[in-house]
Amino acid sequence: ESSSMRRMMRMLDMQQRDSEAPRSEESMLPKQTLEINPSHPVICRLHALSKAQPTVAVLVAEQLFDNTLMAAGLMDDSRTMLPRLTTLMETLLGSVIERDAASAGGRFGVDLDSEG
Repeated sequence: ESSSMRRMMRMLDMQQRDSEAPRSEESMLPKQTLEINPSHPVICRLHALSKAQPTVAVLVAEQLFDNTLMAAGLMDDSRTMLPRLTTLMETLLGSVIERDAASAGGRFGVDLDSEG
């Protein structure tokens, strides 16, 4: 099913819940299952990252989950990923700059005015 169909079903489900007496958490939306290959390089590296940098690992895991939703057409609003993607890019770029500065003996600089 598409994200548009899921939104419509969710809206109908909420309307139905408002008009009826409280009931179980039954929903018109089918349950989704995410299958993970534990030997996939991304999952293996995510596991290692969870020990070294747990905060970053959580961001990567959330992004991985949202990527699967998008690939399946189940993402309701992809804009919710933007702050996380920005944080991940800042973290990655910060790590690269720190690594390059350390390997250059602290003489690393970025010239934003130069071309190419």
